[in-house]
Amino acid sequence: MMEAWFHADKGALQKFDGNRFEENALAKNPKVEEIPKKDLEDGLRAATKNTTKGNYFDNKTSHGPALLAAIKPESVGEAAPNCRKLFDAVLARLA
Repeated sequence: MMEAWFHADKGALQKFDGNRFEENALAKNPKVEEIPKKDLEDGLRAATKNTTKGNYFDNKTSHGPALLAAIKPESVGEAAPNCRKLFDAVLARLA
C-alpha cells in the first residue's frame, strides 16, 4: 500500500493534517513495507479521525496525491527498499 510510504515521513503527515493528528496511532515499525495492511489502515484512521481534514480513507482520492507530493523521497527510500528500487528504475529510464 502506498500508505506505508507515509509512515516513513510522519512529519509530512503531521504538517498536512494539523495539530489534531495523532501520530502515536501509527505503527512504529521503521521497516514500513513490513507493516500489515490492517495496521496501516487502522493507524491512519485513528491518526486522522479528529483532524479538520477528516479520516484519510474517507478522503483518499484527494489526500493521497497531496501526501505523496509532500513526503520526502529520501525518507521513503530509506524505510522502503522496494520503493527505492522503483525510484531508481524510474530515474534510470529518465536519464
